This record gives sequence, structure tokens and C-alpha cells, in this order.
Amino acid sequence: MRKGLELDPVKVVETLAAQLSLTDGFALVLVDIRGMISMTRRAMHAASNSPVNDSTAAMAILAGNPVSTFIGNYFIRCSRPPYPARLFHDEVEARRWLLEEIKGGPRVVAND
Repeated sequence: MRKGLELDPVKVVETLAAQLSLTDGFALVLVDIRGMISMTRRAMHAASNSPVNDSTAAMAILAGNPVSTFIGNYFIRCSRPPYPARLFHDEVEARRWLLEEIKGGPRVVAND
């Protein structure tokens, strides 16, 4: 993700549409938010309530500064995505986790 990005609902929808067009079935998703400086509440809602959630097997969120760490943690804790999601600061570790997640196969995560 480019430095200084402010994520709004339009950019979220464009990104999710690209994911759907590139995947066939379940996708392992590595989201690099290291350069993100803000994300609107509407963008967060768009990301967490998208049909693309049905095709996401797991998501690793790569953060690199206090703002991106806060945004990533907020997304995981408050949006409660219907797939395994974890925050990382190391890309190699994030990729390793995604590969381990796929070994377990697709699963359904119930929202309370």
C-alpha cells in the first residue's frame, strides 16, 4: 500500500472487486497497511460487510506504524471478520501464518 493512503469506501469496494476477479474459490489475503494513515468508519463497514468475505480463507494484516497497528487491531476486534485474521509486523511471519492456515482448510467462524 502506498504511503499516506487514506482509505475510503470507494477504494475498499475497488480493492474487494479486484480480489473477487483474481480468485477462484478461497483466497489467502495479505493486506499491507504499513503506509495507511487513516480509514473512515464507512470504509471499515464496507470491508467487513462485503460478499468477498465468503471467499476469504484467512487474512494477514501487515502493519508498520502505530496508526496502521491501531487500524488493523480495530478491524479485527470490532469488525469481527468471518475468517481467521491476524495482525503482523513482519511480512515473512505473515506469509508463513497464511500458509499454515490454508493447511487447516476452509472453516466457518461463527459470530456471537
